[in-house]
Amino acid sequence: RTGTHSHDHLEELLAKRGWKYDEVAAVVGAPLARALGDPVDAQARAFALQRVRREVPEDFAALAEAFKRAKNILAQAAPAAAVDPKLFESDAERALFAAASGLEKAAGSYEDRLRGLASLRAPVGRFFDDVLVMAEDPRVRGNRLALLNQTLSLFYRIADISSLGGTS
Repeated sequence: RTGTHSHDHLEELLAKRGWKYDEVAAVVGAPLARALGDPVDAQARAFALQRVRREVPEDFAALAEAFKRAKNILAQAAPAAAVDPKLFESDAERALFAAASGLEKAAGSYEDRLRGLASLRAPVGRFFDDVLVMAEDPRVRGNRLALLNQTLSLFYRIADISSLGGTS
């Protein structure tokens, strides 16, 4: 993957400190995380990711796969500007929205926030099992894409977990 000089420098710095490549890629690739000029913050996010991923490897493996799928879907179509719960047609949409909304304002350490985010495995899995994201109705489709985007953005503040490989 090609990155800016800042991306490359931060990746190199973290790799030299012994972080796994996929965890470095996840931390450096997080679009909503702090500025790339903060290697201390990046290392804190990498440490938290590594630790929580080791605690619940199955959750992170499942979420990484789900978010790869979500990113691919979002690359092909634009989400609505915001999620509108009135457009939900299934309990799976409602459950994911409730779970993601509950984590939206989560505070605490990166580890605490990642532990909370790991709990999204079940609602994300159910969403993909029960919901046709690319619905015929453009409003419903845009809303479902917005829900995926909202859920991804929770992780993007710490790491882009779609970069993670298998369990650590």
